[in-house]
This record gives sequence, structure tokens and C-alpha cells, in this order.
Amino acid sequence: VRLQNTWKQYYHPDFPFPEEPDDEHPTAPQLQRYFEQCAEHFALDIRMNTQVTQMEEEMGGWKVSYKSNTGSKQERFDFCIIATGQFTREGEKQSLPWSGIEDFEKQGGNVLVRRDMTDMGIVKDKKVAVIGFGKTAVDFCEFACSNDAQSVTHIFRNPRWMIPSTVGGLDNSWLLFNRVNNETIPAWDYPNSVQQFMHDKFPFIFNTIWGLIQNVCWFIYSFPSWFQSPEIRDNFVLYKPQYHLLRDHRTAAAVCPPNFFQNVRSGKLVPIKGSIDKFAPRGILIDDGRMVEADIVFACIGNGNDPKSFPFLPQKCRSVLEKDERGFQLYRHLVHPELPNLAFPAHGALHTCHAYLASIWISCLLRGEMSLPDADAQLATIQHIADWKKQHQNYEPNLYDSVNTRVTHYNDTLMMDLGLNPKRKSNPIAERFARYGPGDYAGVLQEIQAKRETGKFRLHPVAVNM
Repeated sequence: VRLQNTWKQYYHPDFPFPEEPDDEHPTAPQLQRYFEQCAEHFALDIRMNTQVTQMEEEMGGWKVSYKSNTGSKQERFDFCIIATGQFTREGEKQSLPWSGIEDFEKQGGNVLVRRDMTDMGIVKDKKVAVIGFGKTAVDFCEFACSNDAQSVTHIFRNPRWMIPSTVGGLDNSWLLFNRVNNETIPAWDYPNSVQQFMHDKFPFIFNTIWGLIQNVCWFIYSFPSWFQSPEIRDNFVLYKPQYHLLRDHRTAAAVCPPNFFQNVRSGKLVPIKGSIDKFAPRGILIDDGRMVEADIVFACIGNGNDPKSFPFLPQKCRSVLEKDERGFQLYRHLVHPELPNLAFPAHGALHTCHAYLASIWISCLLRGEMSLPDADAQLATIQHIADWKKQHQNYEPNLYDSVNTRVTHYNDTLMMDLGLNPKRKSNPIAERFARYGPGDYAGVLQEIQAKRETGKFRLHPVAVNM
């Protein structure tokens, strides 16, 4: 398992990797080592194997109950940041929506969800079926093909656009994370008036640009299949999404595994487009009557369509956070006027940068240095952003609480909220065309601390154009 981002796009801005990873896309052990070094550097109080069981609101703070290997305890905190990740529900076998699984397993079949998969060697000489089209699903297709499965069948209802890992030998981060590219992506708000004007008045320009990009992506994937058999060409057609690439600028977008379409061309990976009716003793029955024989089934359907769950919070908080299957929309993707003394860091393509700037933003709020709009204005902004996402982006269970590919949109807004210049490059050409990453935001905390020392440090978030 590897990180989708390169390591140069995934580190704490004030603590680069002490040793550069050997792999451009770090492995899980390499990341774990870095996280341990980061925690030691910042002297973080991290309590592993500890589960929060209840949070009770108290005057000006929270009483947090938790349990660990040493027993149950309670502590009081003035402010809580809930950073439980994009998915709070575990993908579990018993929650899978199909009948017949028990009979399939009695006949020797094996159904696995992502948490069950620890050894890809089990696929050797087996008939494998992979259900779903998210990042986990396409990775498992690749893993099964590369670990000598007898056959690999990929079952999905609708294909999604996948991001090429490289374009012309250049890592995709150079294209995705530069300012010019980000300015072509429609968003719920724009950090400057020129972008706002162009997207309001000439949206067809940006639709055309991204239409060309999606055609280039599909050409890169499908061109070699033009010289294959009709059956292989038909398989490629099943992988072509039937909607505009802009609708897939969301968290669920996956980087295409390096050999994915090569496996389709070779016939190792066979797509089946359709919905599953039920499991049968020897495999999976598709709703159009087709039978897919399988020894092992990887069910990679994420965490279902349920909203995130926060069972440790009071019901009044849960009613705000769990009411919509698309997740929860917040002011600045961080706070909500009806959830006092709580914050939730946003997720996005440059996650470490977002989290770093968001932490500084929250610290300014806690110190009384930032004055937010009144509750009605915050709620109006929240509703505007949620409505925009619902209209312009495909569904996913964390649609509202993610900034996804709007990298400079979001970072620029936070930087302007903090009273800092969002343009971080050394010259105008680099500002437009060089990729942004954690190094560009190194020292932001020190800049804020210098402003504090002046004694005249008051912040007001920039308004959202609605």
C-alpha cells in the first residue's frame, strides 16, 4: 500500500522528512516512521489504543470520557478538534447489502472487506472478484493481477475518472497543484475577483478546457486498445465514464494504478458493469442474469451511504453532523455556529497543508484574535457551499466536509483570513506554473507570531461571494 501523493506533497510544512524516502510514493512503514519523528519533534501527547466513549458539554468546554488498556477516565478540555478521518464507519462484512454470502462462504468462498486484507498472497491461483470503483477497489484489482490470481473480475455500477499518475513522464502533482490549473476548476467561491468574474461570465471556457483534459486522459488510457481484439476494445468502453470530468473533482477520485489498463489490455482484468443481485454458492449473480464465478471477493464499497457517525457526541451535535448522507458542511470547513468549542479539520488533495493552515486559523479563533461573522451569516455561507457542491459534484458520503482538488482556492482563503499573502512563490512565473506543496507554507506560524508581537492583531474572515 502506497500514498497517492508524492512525499514532497505530504509532510508537515514546518517539519520536512528528516530522511528523504527512497520511494516517490511512500509506503505505509515509511509514513509511520515519519509520523513518529513528527510527534517526537513537536513533543505531542499521543495516547494510542484509546477510545473516546462520550463527550458532555460543560460551561465553556467539554468533559471527555475515554477508555484504554489501563481503564476508563475523564478529563475536561476547553476545546476539542475531532480529526477522525474521512470515514468514521468501519467497512464490515455484516453490513454488506447482499444476500447469499453465508452460502457462498459455506462452499469455501471468502468475502473480504478492506480491513480484512493483510496478505495478497491468498489470491494466487484463485478466481477473484473485486466490487466497487473507488481507490481501494482499483488498487485491489492491480494487486490481484500482480499476485498471480487465476482470473480477476472487476464489478461496478458506474466507472469513474481516474487521474494518470504521470503525464509525459511528469508526476501529476506538477499539473494538479499549480495555480494556473486550480484557477480553471469551478468552486463554491473564488479568492480573487478576476477568477470570480471569469467563472461567472465565461463558464464554457473552463468546461471546454476540462473536456479536452478528460479526452487526453482517456486517449492515454485507451489508445493501445485500438489495436486489440474487439472483446478488449469493448471492455475499455465499459471503463469510460459517461459524465464530465469536472463532476469527479472530489475526494473519491483515484490515481490510476500504473498497470491497471495494461491488465485490461492483456485480459487479466475483466470488467463487468452492472449491479449485484445476490451471492450464489459459487460466485456472484449480476442483476441481468450473468454469473461471475469467484473463490475470493473483495467488497470495496467504502463505508456505505450512511453519513459519518459520532456516537460519543451529544444528540444535539449529532443532529447537525449526521443529518445528511453527504456529510456535514461547516463554516470554512472547520467550525459550525451550533457546535461551540468544536472544530473538524477539512480534507483535501494537499491534506497536510490544509491541516496546518486550519490549525493556525483555529488557534487564532481560540485566542480571540479572529472575529467570525454572526451565526446567521455563517449558516448562510454553509448553505451556499453545500448547495453548490450538491449541484456540481457527484455524490460521495463526505462530499460536504471535503475541499478535494480546490487546493489553492482553500489555502488562499485561509491565508487571507490570517491576514497573510497567499502567493508564496519567489517569482511570478513560479507562482503561476510551479506546483504548490508543504514547503510553500513553511514558516506561516512564525509569521503569525511576529504579527502577534506587534500588539495589533485582529482578523476578520474574508466574505464568500454568494
